[in-house]
Amino acid sequence: MSMSIGLKPIVPDKLPILDVDGAKDHYARALNVVIEKADDDFAETTRTWKTKPSFVLRKASAANLKAVVYTTNEIYFYVVRGTRAHPIAAKSGGMLRFRAGYRAKTRPGVIRSYSGGGFGRSIYARQVRHPGTKARDFDKAIANRLKTALTTEMRLANKRIAQSTQR
Repeated sequence: MSMSIGLKPIVPDKLPILDVDGAKDHYARALNVVIEKADDDFAETTRTWKTKPSFVLRKASAANLKAVVYTTNEIYFYVVRGTRAHPIAAKSGGMLRFRAGYRAKTRPGVIRSYSGGGFGRSIYARQVRHPGTKARDFDKAIANRLKTALTTEMRLANKRIAQSTQR
């Protein structure tokens, strides 16, 4: 005894055509909207600094769906990651000069830069023990802030891609 089973695919009259390059372009534009917001946020963290680090912004393209903003500034790295307590000595037998009081221009986890700096009478010393700096973690705060924006932009990109395949 034999049995035969047949399958007949049900295919719509007109199949949607997905333009992969067009889809990649939509995703690149969405990434660029978000990375520009990140760039603005990083700039905001140094708005009141006298010597501002430069940030490099590399946008995404359809060929490279990766967007990044970064700096190679060593001082910014110390502020973002924090420092341990450490001694600071004057160079060549000279003296250090600093103010008696200090108000930080940034706060941990806050994407903003305030007025601040040294105040009060000047103090001179050959060496001091710096208490260290608490990590500001700007990169983590910015990433958390932009999660919603990235989700929104990707959903909009998906809608645009879906609309373009229905034509």
